[in-house]
Amino acid sequence: MSIKLNKVVMMPEGPEVEKIRQRLLKATHQRIIDVWINQNARVRPQLEHQLPNIIDKEINDVKRIGKYLIFELNEGWILNHLRMTGGWRVHFSSKMKEIKNEELPKYWKVAFLLENNGLLAYTDVRQFGILEYHQQNPLTSDERLLQLGPDVAHPNLVPKLKERIMVNERWRRKIIADLLLDQRFIAGIGNIYRSEILHAASLSPFKTLDSLRDEEIENFITSIQIVMAMAFHAKNQESYPFELGKAPERLDSDHFTVYGRDGKPCPRCQQHSIKKIRWKGRSIYFCPNCQK
Repeated sequence: MSIKLNKVVMMPEGPEVEKIRQRLLKATHQRIIDVWINQNARVRPQLEHQLPNIIDKEINDVKRIGKYLIFELNEGWILNHLRMTGGWRVHFSSKMKEIKNEELPKYWKVAFLLENNGLLAYTDVRQFGILEYHQQNPLTSDERLLQLGPDVAHPNLVPKLKERIMVNERWRRKIIADLLLDQRFIAGIGNIYRSEILHAASLSPFKTLDSLRDEEIENFITSIQIVMAMAFHAKNQESYPFELGKAPERLDSDHFTVYGRDGKPCPRCQQHSIKKIRWKGRSIYFCPNCQK
């Protein structure tokens, strides 16, 4: 992950994936009339032999759980995880049918040609993403989704997290920095919002819930809900352009409190600078003074 001043190239987390889902709804109630797959796409082997099951099907809905997107077809489902560099483009133009497969940008891995001159393109520069066809609903049949914890936007998130902490000792013994990224505990938090939540809760990344007082645990759970609610409603959260041939843009990080702001004054205490450390291959941003 690379960072520049006030700009962040980010791995999509729950709020960003939700914004993408909302834009993908433009493609619902559209029939897929053709599918183009990049010759070098890693998802090609799985998708190619499923094309007869995808072509001529209609996209009824697009759902999200955690960082997963689920395209509900009138027959079957398409499961997608964007991973680090995945994204989607939706474009409608009378010229769509004139475009040939070889004319697509290299980072477009799969393009679904829709009726009514629509194009739905899956992009993935580093090709870590998942794009799979399923005959059964993955929400009820795929082990990866069945193991997920409550979604970050669940309306009853706070009581659900309290219950999980009470009944399962392993969550209480896990380092909080690791706990927030464990999609089995809560689905949809990634590296960026982990740092934001820990700062909002005034907690050291390396404490365990077992070491906290009851009021600190309460504040931790509430901070998850507040930070994620703000992220879901942020106007500048996901800035992928949905225009033909353009590369992904960077995300404005003005609404981030600590992430990407190492060396800058802590916005809470104004006495210490935000510190960046590497933990298990990822960055954590925190205030050594406020988060003890």
